[in-house]
Amino acid sequence: MMFSPSNPGPSDRQDWTVLPLDTVTLSNADIENAVQVSQAISKPDRQWQIYRHALALSGFKQWLRSRSPRFPLHAETCSLYQPAIASLVESVCQLSVNNMKVCLLALGCLDDPILSIPRAVLDLSDYAAQIYILVDVLEEHQQVQVVGYGTHSQLMSQIIERNPTSWTYDIAKATFTTDVDSLLLILERLDPNSVPLPQAVGVETNAIAILSQRLNQLWPRLRDPEFPLEDVLSWQEAAIILQCVEQQNWLYQLQMGREPLPLRPVFEDKYQSSAQNIESIAAQPLAPSIVNAGQWLQNQLGQIAQDLEWVLMPSLSLGFRGLRSASLVDNFETVVASLNADGIAISPHAQGAYKDIVQNELTLRLYAIIWPLDKNEWVLLLILGTTPGTPAPMGMRLTVYDQSQCLADRQLSATSSDGYLYAQVVGDRQECFWVVIDNGSGHPIALAPFSFDD
Repeated sequence: MMFSPSNPGPSDRQDWTVLPLDTVTLSNADIENAVQVSQAISKPDRQWQIYRHALALSGFKQWLRSRSPRFPLHAETCSLYQPAIASLVESVCQLSVNNMKVCLLALGCLDDPILSIPRAVLDLSDYAAQIYILVDVLEEHQQVQVVGYGTHSQLMSQIIERNPTSWTYDIAKATFTTDVDSLLLILERLDPNSVPLPQAVGVETNAIAILSQRLNQLWPRLRDPEFPLEDVLSWQEAAIILQCVEQQNWLYQLQMGREPLPLRPVFEDKYQSSAQNIESIAAQPLAPSIVNAGQWLQNQLGQIAQDLEWVLMPSLSLGFRGLRSASLVDNFETVVASLNADGIAISPHAQGAYKDIVQNELTLRLYAIIWPLDKNEWVLLLILGTTPGTPAPMGMRLTVYDQSQCLADRQLSATSSDGYLYAQVVGDRQECFWVVIDNGSGHPIALAPFSFDD
């Protein structure tokens, strides 16, 4: 969809009659440049915001040149010219003026007493600034005015409400100083080190892996222009994306209507070298689809599970008599008895499938057994061992995650009495579970996630 600046946007003010004295007039070249920059994004609402911020940057440059031409301004690598970031952060950040980190915020409505500020430019070190400058953009008049400024500490101290899932903070416009002449003094004399900014905090590898799987799952909604990103992804998820170039670029390609390859989950093994595991997992093929285990209750394996070489087990309502040919150990009933002794009771309505995974010439066998707990929840029971006649390796490991955390982490040790591992998790009908296995070599394999839709 082509964006046209002649179409009034949500911030147009048709009743504007008197222009402020300290106003910058934009050239036709500025307008054309803003249109061109906005075309790097496909969603109309994002295009409009980027267009307005491009006008804000052009006007601010002109204002700064006229008021203090000696100040160096570096905008070549600011967020506006990085479409993957600009599509997520409604501001012009990563801007430098006289060695000061500056962020431009284009006003949506001059009369609104409350401003919505992107959390990214306040919370994340890569995007935070020492000085935040309010710019009023009057598109139809081709006018821009610098109307106020504030420091990072000032804005953080005046956040009205902290909604943990929201992408923005609400801050009163009165927080900003309206004496823009003093802004020039601030830019000239303020020591950047006197304005503390958030420290860089690395993102856990497991959090990236879980988010990558979730992004693969949300593919249809993320590319649909009818779904605002803020309604699909939480702030916590957006914050991870903004700190991970691969996820940023993947989401940008998807929103541009392209077909990026599914994201590869990279889980970190807590007991091994992170670098070693990232390299080993990256070498594994990715199965981006989700295994709908709920189909198993209708005695249907499902195309995705079949493509991933899962094998449907005989009905478990027969008391496991049909499992002997695909036994996890010499006698599967022994495993079930051991589970019962540990308080793990398998529902008579359960159904399952198994999959053999070859790793370093050793074949592991994973059983996944599911059943509905009630109308809202379901149970996933996982049992990991080896094929019949093969001893289980020490260090064999089974880990289960939900969207946000590790739910179970089992590892076979020399003191283990059984030659298998099991984990049971419970979730609602909308939840997925991610499973990572390791034969003890320290090279974990992430499997396609399980869902339950019967």
